[in-house]
Amino acid sequence: MDDAISVTMKPLTKWIGFAACAWGLLFAAGHVLLFFGGGSFIVRPQFANNYGIYLLASTISVLLFISIAMLPLALVWPFRWISQRRLQILTLLLAYLALSSFAIYEWVIAAEQRAALLTALVCAISIVAAFVRPKSQSVARWLVFIATWVFGAGMALYGGAYLILAFFQPTFDKFLGYLFLGGMTFFVEGLLFLATGWLVSRKRVFARHFSQQV
Repeated sequence: MDDAISVTMKPLTKWIGFAACAWGLLFAAGHVLLFFGGGSFIVRPQFANNYGIYLLASTISVLLFISIAMLPLALVWPFRWISQRRLQILTLLLAYLALSSFAIYEWVIAAEQRAALLTALVCAISIVAAFVRPKSQSVARWLVFIATWVFGAGMALYGGAYLILAFFQPTFDKFLGYLFLGGMTFFVEGLLFLATGWLVSRKRVFARHFSQQV
């Protein structure tokens, strides 16, 4: 059922999903370039001279951003060489691996227990969500769908806050940093995620109504 719906999606839905994934992968690629350039958004100052921890933190961050970027793609996947359901399962496995690694890193290495507990809570809530899905939805598709909405809303709010704060920065350099690095990056990606989720949900309502009529 899921694969049949993905094939009949309107081109607009597919292309917005592709754009959301591409934007997220571009953000992950930026972290890869940052890694080779000698910087990181995650490594704490006390670990800055430890190459092993620096490599671990950078790998986890890139893995996390890639798994998030895959969410909208898994919702609109139209190709046959791998089924949509398999891609959704692979995306979820990658996401859980990234989140688990991030939680362990925050708890054991960075000593940030609150971040670790929050990440573990996100994983626990997602497991609970699997049991309250509509009967017409597979577990994999439902979790990918919910995650797309949740991360989309989170990134839109996070980026929106940066866009507002940009206008209160004392220097032009900080204004540009808040505007583009924090604001537009997350805000645009969040909007693309939300648009993908909304268009896919409309498609599923139509498909369910059509099947009932038949």
